[in-house]
Parts: sequence; C-alpha cells; structure tokens
Amino acid sequence: MRGRQVSLMAGVALMAACATVTTHYDYDTTAAFGALKGYDWLPVDSATRAQINDINVRRIQGATNRVLMEKGYRVVTEGPDFLVAMHAGTQEKLDVVPSGYRYGPYGRWYGGYRGGVDVYRYTEGTLVLDIVDASSRQLIWRGSAKGTVDPDMSPAEIERRIDAAVAKILSRFPPT
Repeated sequence: MRGRQVSLMAGVALMAACATVTTHYDYDTTAAFGALKGYDWLPVDSATRAQINDINVRRIQGATNRVLMEKGYRVVTEGPDFLVAMHAGTQEKLDVVPSGYRYGPYGRWYGGYRGGVDVYRYTEGTLVLDIVDASSRQLIWRGSAKGTVDPDMSPAEIERRIDAAVAKILSRFPPT
C-alpha cells in the first residue's frame, strides 16, 4: 500500500518534462473573456482529494495563482468574475511494444522477428483546471495536462513539474 500511496501523492507531479506532457484545452466561444478580472477558488472535490495530498493541492493552487497574476488577474473573495476548479488523478497504464527485431551493422536486417513483446507498466497523471463563470456557474474554459508520474521525485522536483504543468495548461488562457 505504501508504494501506491506514494504514487498517488505524486500523482499530480505528472510532468516528466514539458516535452512529454500533452495538453489540451477547450472553451465556450461565446464567453466574454475580456471582462474577467478577479477570481476565487472552488473547493477541491472529494475525488481529487482521494488522489492527491494537501501539499500538492497547495502547490497547484500556488502555481495557478502565480500564472494568473502574471496575466493580470487577481484573487478576490467577494464578487469574483470567475471561479477556478482543479481535478487531478492517476491511472495505471500498460505499454506493449513488439520486441525481437534483430538488426546487424549499418541497420541491415539479418535475423527476422522472434515474436515477443515487451510490456511496460507506468502511472499516468492528469491535471485539469476549469474556469467557471461566477454568476452563471457555467464552465467557460478547461485546460488539462497528462504525463507520466515518477514516484521517486523529490519535493523540489514535484514543485518544478507542477509549476511547468500549470504554466503549460494556462498558456492558452484566455483564448485569443
């Protein structure tokens, strides 16, 4: 159980490197993104809390706050224009790769296929940031990142990877 717990705690530290992280975003094309100035956080849902610890929740919120402040938004507790929600989790994955191809010098084929496969187990982490219109409570923007989780990362590395993931997710907010 300890190994799984460590993996889940590191679950949002899903970034092995920015190049290996895949991001996606979508948004409501009718939303008035130019009118957004202040925001507040929605409570973290129970499914996310079951997957990551409070330290990583604070890391994600801190990284998100820094990126949004750099973009000119500010945290407000009264009358926010939009709300930010986070969702995170992990999933065990398998990668099956054919093996047994044999090549000689200079890439010359010489032996044929031996018929085996190599199976690799890994953990994939997902981080989702939602932007919700505060008055209508409608989702107006969603960004996500997926990448491989390394359960052996140091706290400093986890923080760097979360910062990179959040920056990459929010690089497309607001949409232009």
